[in-house]
Amino acid sequence: MKLLEDYEDLLSPCKIMDTMFEGLEVPRFDGDNYVQWSIIMKTILMVKDLWEFIEDGYEEPITWSLFDGEEKKIKKEKQYQNCLALMDIRKGMKENVFPLVTSCKSASIAWKVLKDVFDVSEYEGCVSKGKPCSFG
Repeated sequence: MKLLEDYEDLLSPCKIMDTMFEGLEVPRFDGDNYVQWSIIMKTILMVKDLWEFIEDGYEEPITWSLFDGEEKKIKKEKQYQNCLALMDIRKGMKENVFPLVTSCKSASIAWKVLKDVFDVSEYEGCVSKGKPCSFG
């Protein structure tokens, strides 16, 4: 079909991106090496254009009846993208860590919970993770 052939060059980047994401594996976090895991996850979410849902957060509308037409369509797309980001975070959890994020309704809340529990990089020099250092 001639029309499709005319647009084949424009469609090629889309095919390349689909192929790239097919093999993209989310690393499984077991509670160790949070900093390394979070860097890889951040990169994955950035590549998928989902990092804004970590930085900016997402709030579910109280009621969808307040929105119609284009505004509702935009809100639904944001909801879907938040779900994609949350799904990637949850896919990245091993069984021992997964319960921490099961009740999170937004990707940003799940990210914050994991950061609060496991990111001890600010306590440089601490021997035991999760225990604050005494700097005095």
